[in-house]
Amino acid sequence: MQRRVIGGWGFRADLLSHLGPAQPWHAELHLDAPTLLIGWSLGGVIATELLDHPEVVALVTLATPGDFAAQVDPRFFNRLARSVAHDSEAALARFHPWIVGEPFDPRRVDDHQLLDGLTRLRDSRCADAWARSATPQLHLVGQDDVLFRDPDQQPVTGGHGFAWQQAERTAALIDEFADAL
Repeated sequence: MQRRVIGGWGFRADLLSHLGPAQPWHAELHLDAPTLLIGWSLGGVIATELLDHPEVVALVTLATPGDFAAQVDPRFFNRLARSVAHDSEAALARFHPWIVGEPFDPRRVDDHQLLDGLTRLRDSRCADAWARSATPQLHLVGQDDVLFRDPDQQPVTGGHGFAWQQAERTAALIDEFADAL
């Protein structure tokens, strides 16, 4: 079983390469073998959209809201969208430290299709797809995530960036899940 990792909004996908071959959320994904699909944040939304693909044998989401509109403060979201539309570079420079608790590093930025990505997030209802699917799934959320809380997901130490900030632990949880398949 191969692993494929889909990165999230505003961050380079290679931050997640310790979990498997990683690509940005906006890149086309070709699945041609049984795959454990892993997605971080918006990447988890995209991975969820592929949940019933015949080659997806399991899904792991990392810091992905089950119901974005219900879990994320719309005032924050609307401010972010306006800020991105006005000056995306400045918006990301403010957003990155807040969302992952690390200093801004422009080398970590993926600024492709930012407004489209926000729309995809706003309209996502992943929990509905998760509940309908028989595909094995693991949903991890940082217990200190500043963006959202989701009691239906497994909490892990850290915030929204736990997938790379707690790289070894995240990889171990995914390995444990994959080994049980």
